[in-house]
Amino acid sequence: MKTLSTQRRMAASVLGVGANKVWFDPLRITEIKEAITKADIGTLIKEGAIKKRPKIGFKRRAGRFRQQRKRKGRGRGFGKKRLILKNKKRLHAVKIRDLRKQIRALRGKGEINRKQEDKLRRLAKASVVKNQKDLMERINQFKQNKQK
Repeated sequence: MKTLSTQRRMAASVLGVGANKVWFDPLRITEIKEAITKADIGTLIKEGAIKKRPKIGFKRRAGRFRQQRKRKGRGRGFGKKRLILKNKKRLHAVKIRDLRKQIRALRGKGEINRKQEDKLRRLAKASVVKNQKDLMERINQFKQNKQK
């Protein structure tokens, strides 16, 4: 019995799809077997004996796909690490700028003096003072030390 692999390959190239995406009409297999040129395959496509299989649409779950890539070791190179580092630095810079603005504003209001401002700026740079709450706690410590 003659296989249809040649016809399948030719039909795939005419349709512009892979060989597995080609569908043959089971009732017209004998006509398809006799087709030996691309022109013959083209006429069979126009008649509907050969068709392109529809694309099966399925949603890929992003989480599962990410886990598979991780398992295979993808996305763990130097480039990814560098991007993560850049993002961390960017977030840190934004946070520090915000803290410095707040410290400057407190100095402008007269709540802290020049020495305290310098100390708070250094602590913010070293990530000892991480947010506004820490900043206010430090200022309260300065005030308590001043009262003693």
